[in-house]
Amino acid sequence: MSHLTFFIELPPYLAQWYRHRCGGADPILPVRTSYESNIIEEFITKRPADMAPQIAPKPGEVAIAIPSFRGRPPEYYNYMPPKALDLLRESIKVDFEIDMWKCFHRFSNMDKQLKGLIYAFMEKHGIEDTETNYLAISKAYQRKRECYQKQQQRNLEKANQEKP
Repeated sequence: MSHLTFFIELPPYLAQWYRHRCGGADPILPVRTSYESNIIEEFITKRPADMAPQIAPKPGEVAIAIPSFRGRPPEYYNYMPPKALDLLRESIKVDFEIDMWKCFHRFSNMDKQLKGLIYAFMEKHGIEDTETNYLAISKAYQRKRECYQKQQQRNLEKANQEKP
């Protein structure tokens, strides 16, 4: 079945993770009732008359199939405004970070084996085994872990201040 699509720019690891999460199809068909699907349903609109449809992805973009929503057939509702694309991109990124955190945080005391853990995570989630993808995921986890540790430290300091 041929789908009408729109395109969104995503880093390679994120595009591969999202494609795998949605079943591996190209174009990516968002999971029905997912947050991303809800964003599309809410913000997909009719294409402005003076704007030609984009036929193929630009470098770094992936195709997202437009689901058919009640009262919003993709033949007419096939344009995602820039702010809606930003929201969708951020939603995909947050979902990835949650998935990554759930996996990696379980093994947080095994820093020496983090490289193997990241590569196993990549394999499990359909992310191409490249150094670029590894470094991007490693950096993302490092940032999340630092935020988590700072919050834990603040909580500890606050608890110590509240003690009589």
